[in-house]
Amino acid sequence: MGDIIIETMKKVAIKFAEWVNKNRYVKYFGSDAPNCDKWYVSYSPPDRKYYTTDELYELFIEDERALLEKSKTI
Repeated sequence: MGDIIIETMKKVAIKFAEWVNKNRYVKYFGSDAPNCDKWYVSYSPPDRKYYTTDELYELFIEDERALLEKSKTI
């Protein structure tokens, strides 16, 4: 049973990493303290929106749910 959980966790981690890459999110390591260690879309304007990893994961989950809903209607 533990192997199934570990394999599932690996698949989700890989899928999340692929989603982050596909959507061009990059980690910010600048000197702007409130946004350090947050993520943003690499091609966004200077007034870009920054996300914590948890916020990005929530966006990922929403996208995955939308894909599941879409596949149910096909």
